Amino acid sequence: MQPRLIKRPAATLLIGSQAASSDGAANRSSNRVQGFTLIEVMLTILIIGLGAMIVVLNLPSTARFDEDTSSNAERFIQQMHHAREQALLRNYVYGIEFDEAESTYRFYRWYENKWQLQTEPPLRP
Repeated sequence: MQPRLIKRPAATLLIGSQAASSDGAANRSSNRVQGFTLIEVMLTILIIGLGAMIVVLNLPSTARFDEDTSSNAERFIQQMHHAREQALLRNYVYGIEFDEAESTYRFYRWYENKWQLQTEPPLRP
């Protein structure tokens, strides 16, 4: 379907379905663009921003978590090195028990046919 062009007396050129109507009021109401006002858009952005700010402020601090994790990892590595040295130098056998429920670990040494919990400082839990 080809759009029809109709020349209006007020030098207005209408194209398509608007050209079929001869009533000027109907043309003005159909030309109204429906959408959001600038105030509505800005208010929506403000509400989303406030919500995001509240969420970010309530998140736990990752800096403290990173420090704790890093120091715990370094401590575990040092304990592993100590256990390895003792195993090589003194011919000890060591074992590690990981407790997921408590998020801890313990070192054991095989001595007199049983596992004994290590409580000396380098391997203390």
